[in-house]
Amino acid sequence: MRHQLDFITIIAISTANTDVDKLLYLRSVLEGEAKKAIEGLEITSANCKIVIDTLRERYGKTGAIVDAHYVVLYRTRAARNCVKDCRDVLNKIERHLTVLKSLGKDVNHNHLEVRTTVNLVPQVEDTVQLKRHLDRVHWQTCRIAEVVKGSDRQIRVAKVATPSGAVVNRSIAHLYSLKISEDEEIREGENPQITQADVGDPTEQVEPRERPMCLPESTR
Repeated sequence: MRHQLDFITIIAISTANTDVDKLLYLRSVLEGEAKKAIEGLEITSANCKIVIDTLRERYGKTGAIVDAHYVVLYRTRAARNCVKDCRDVLNKIERHLTVLKSLGKDVNHNHLEVRTTVNLVPQVEDTVQLKRHLDRVHWQTCRIAEVVKGSDRQIRVAKVATPSGAVVNRSIAHLYSLKISEDEEIREGENPQITQADVGDPTEQVEPRERPMCLPESTR
């Protein structure tokens, strides 16, 4: 996946970059077999298309790359109340949106595509909901007790502890993650985000406060 992401990211870099710039960047970030695949080629504009076509054929699994970029976007923490951090978070988001756009995804609407395959990268102690053929308000909230890897070392099943205390096996496709990453947790000394509970019911009528009367100077 590292090879795939690095390769696609370089393809999405500003068009102001020359073919030679792209090849130099690829040599600096690729590792293992991907790096060996381009080591014998000279850094020239003529070889740029050859390198890109070779890497796309071997590592260009577009679906997996799209999934990985959505995962990062879903888990992007809120920026802290300072200009530098706001800029850093915004730049991170824009980088991933640029890649998704280059892969043909529509990033101009006001919500990100929801992909079942990236909904959960399960970890022990994660809080999840069990998907059922009911309204989501009726889904059970559970905790992952154990993850089960298949012969290919991929996690497809998790053992989840239900509110009743039972532990059941469920496909990760039937789990919806409620996990908040450490980056998203409120750090000591930071202002917590305002929630609906803090604001109250927007339909609730609030009695206007009586403003103090200001007396003219002559009567004070």
